[in-house]
Amino acid sequence: RRVHGDHMRWSGMMGHEEPAKNYSREGVINVRLGEKYDKLLTSGGYVLRAVSCARCNTYLGWKYITAHAANKDREGTFMLMDAPLEGPYSD
Repeated sequence: RRVHGDHMRWSGMMGHEEPAKNYSREGVINVRLGEKYDKLLTSGGYVLRAVSCARCNTYLGWKYITAHAANKDREGTFMLMDAPLEGPYSD
């Protein structure tokens, strides 16, 4: 559940209260993906997959699988809560 700060794309909110950041697919390691599900967010409809820590199974956020036309740039990226993240990643 580590992230590389150079891969952060933008910050926002998960729901209306949880601060989160959006990361490119290359910036997130040591996670597990859940099953696909449909979700209607304030920015539109998406197909998502839940993201959890590969080690402790803590819920971290979601991965955008498909997005409506206005947000196609989100496909393949991760929206992760700020609090449980370790980082920045270092080798």
